[in-house]
Amino acid sequence: MENKVKNNFLLLTPSSTKKILLYLLLVGLFIRALGLNFGLPFLYHVDEKRFAEISLNYLKGDLNPHFFHVPSLYTYLQAGWWGLIYLGGKLFGAFHSVEELVKSFSANPTLFIIIGRILNLLFSLGTIALVFDLGRRMYSLRAGLWASLFLIFSHIHNKISHYSLPDVPMVFFLVLSYYFIWKIMERGQAKNYLLAGFTAGLATATKYGGQLLFLPLFLAHLFYQRRQKKTWLSIFLNWPLILAGCLFIVAFFIGCPFAFLDFKTFWKDFQWQSQHLYTVGHYGGSTSQSAFVFYLLYGFRDNLGPVAQWLILLGLILFFLRPKKKDLILLSYPLLLFVIVSTWKAKAVRYLLPFTPFLIIYCGKIVDNLQSLFEKLPTSSFRVNKVFSKNKYLFPIILGIPLLFPQAYKVSRFDISLTQKDTRTQAREWVLEHLPHGSKIALEMYGPPLFNCGYELLYRHTIGNVNLEFLAFREVNFIIISDIMYHRFITNPKDYPKQAKFYRSLDEKTVLIKEFKPRWNEDLIDLHNPTIKIYYLSSLPNYDFPGNFEQYAQQISLTKTQISNWKIQSQVLAISPYSGREKVSRVFVDIVSPQQEESTRIYLANTSFTLNTLNQIHYSGEQSSIVLRPRSKIFIGYEYVFDPQPLFLAVSGPHEKKYLLVDGFSSETLKRKKLNFFYFYRPSPAKNGDEYFQVVTITPHRKKFKFFSQIYGGELRWGNDYLVNPIAQIQDKRGQVVFDLPIFKGKLGSFQGKKKGGAKKSMIIPSLPRNFKVSGGFSFYYDDSLPDKAGGPASFLFPSLFFKDKNNLK
Repeated sequence: MENKVKNNFLLLTPSSTKKILLYLLLVGLFIRALGLNFGLPFLYHVDEKRFAEISLNYLKGDLNPHFFHVPSLYTYLQAGWWGLIYLGGKLFGAFHSVEELVKSFSANPTLFIIIGRILNLLFSLGTIALVFDLGRRMYSLRAGLWASLFLIFSHIHNKISHYSLPDVPMVFFLVLSYYFIWKIMERGQAKNYLLAGFTAGLATATKYGGQLLFLPLFLAHLFYQRRQKKTWLSIFLNWPLILAGCLFIVAFFIGCPFAFLDFKTFWKDFQWQSQHLYTVGHYGGSTSQSAFVFYLLYGFRDNLGPVAQWLILLGLILFFLRPKKKDLILLSYPLLLFVIVSTWKAKAVRYLLPFTPFLIIYCGKIVDNLQSLFEKLPTSSFRVNKVFSKNKYLFPIILGIPLLFPQAYKVSRFDISLTQKDTRTQAREWVLEHLPHGSKIALEMYGPPLFNCGYELLYRHTIGNVNLEFLAFREVNFIIISDIMYHRFITNPKDYPKQAKFYRSLDEKTVLIKEFKPRWNEDLIDLHNPTIKIYYLSSLPNYDFPGNFEQYAQQISLTKTQISNWKIQSQVLAISPYSGREKVSRVFVDIVSPQQEESTRIYLANTSFTLNTLNQIHYSGEQSSIVLRPRSKIFIGYEYVFDPQPLFLAVSGPHEKKYLLVDGFSSETLKRKKLNFFYFYRPSPAKNGDEYFQVVTITPHRKKFKFFSQIYGGELRWGNDYLVNPIAQIQDKRGQVVFDLPIFKGKLGSFQGKKKGGAKKSMIIPSLPRNFKVSGGFSFYYDDSLPDKAGGPASFLFPSLFFKDKNNLK
């Protein structure tokens, strides 16, 4: 029986129920249908593609999904829906066989996916109708109205209603099962038990979780039976209750038969899914933030609304103060499920969707109570109440603005974004127009669809699992990333330092040539309209600083003039610049303050305007009044431009390459009156097939010096080489070794090496000889592609350049 509604401001009578529901469904239809064709013909939601492929396999004759991370009922429903397309197409001669249907999907899945999304749209509208009906049956017509409005403007329910995925059908079956559970509470009747158990089984066969409905079902059964004065034994040994459990299993078997027929695969996938949810979590998701905190911050906000979410807290307080049986039945399922999902490692606001309708119905009740409380205030005592009494729509509008408007704005913004061309489609069109065919492109998940478009693709789930050295070794020209992927790492650098470092390195060591941004950005990861960035990676042997030259040496001298002020002098010797489109314009030194609020750049002038016979270029510069503080950093680098400028590059530059020479000074180091820094770079001579680069730096360390060297290169990690006993040495002017730095002992490299990749080592030395030399070398080098060139030992000098200050090494 419907509760009788008394409302002086907004008259809602049972006779108007159908008309109200019709209006609600029309609003829900408009909101859910807007943008339903988003992304097509491309399938940008990876799960839509997965479930579509499973449904197609059914039509080809294999009814086993071979996939049980999610049960199979939804894919069967979708396959049946598509079967209607096949029958219609066969009737009119469009399809002569299932193979033609599959080929049609592969050529353009638009019609199939639209049909699948319409199926979910119908389930979504059905859920809105059920929430309205349950709200009015359990509490009042007005409560049902508010509840249905909350669901219509639920951001997550609206978003997922646009996908051909099992989430929305599962929610529909959950609410439908609860509809019969409430009827058990009201009337008992065996048919309600059977229907409640059967629809709960359908919910579980759509997506795991419906089995938890047994708790509200049992509570409804208990309260009804106690009203009938039944004994405890008859309550537990009740045949409708037992049959409800049996029909639950039958319905699950109907919707997911191969969970029984292929139990081995089912159990394997079910265990994987459990492990994923409880112990592993989503790849890239924060492991430091608990799911409980995450849902308190975002879950209720995105499912109910930033203001409406507080109605739950208010309602729970009222519930614990004055508990009611029907409230307990309604809240038992969402509270139990919330306790469970709060223990998962995997976190997503959509995980609250299964119990959102139940909380929304309760929110409708709270709003109804607030309205009723206000209506009971005497109009003679309150001038404001007199105003409301003259306009019956005024109070609901004022109440609805904070409760519904924030979510309505978010929902409308999302729907409008779906009607616009996806940023991935925009990026795809730009790439096809501007990037040369045959280019090597590194691409990650959620990027533009570029397969079979004439490019050589290096695809990774996330490019953050590799590094720029690997991409350079694979001769990648362009790197395309999506913030659906990279955002999860750069926002959790402590959990994923390697991936976060890689994505940061793109802005530091490559050139951003194009960026596609959505009109609106969500604060959480969103699968629609991601920010797409396209980077250019230098094709030089060494893409990084100072790879525009074969050899490079730099000295920096800092002389104290006052307590914190210093005079800086620097000279550079750059040997054999590489010919190509990258043209070095200016060399610089950056002094960066500890808080990185201040940065001083000193440009070095080109002091040799024409290359000499040795292809040497000299740069020098100086500046007074440089401020140095503890933890200040020094970068060395150069600017460059593209000449000629490629068509794909919209920004003329200049661009930068730089190297962190000093990562902060100690207070003890800054007590010295003079500080000298040295940087040396060159590739190995390659006489033995060796292909690697070596850097040597000598920097002040308290009252001494730090002697550091690093060797690196893609061949040492991914090629088929090894290097034996690489070293760096400091020699005096007569060539005698003063300091020897063994970088690695034994075989180092990608072929038979003790360690793959490069290596680095440092040591503290007391002082430096005047006019010293720096050398590198190794005992032996082997390249399996060039075995005839293997050999050693080898030694080579780095270029050197010093100031003419006799005291420069103090």
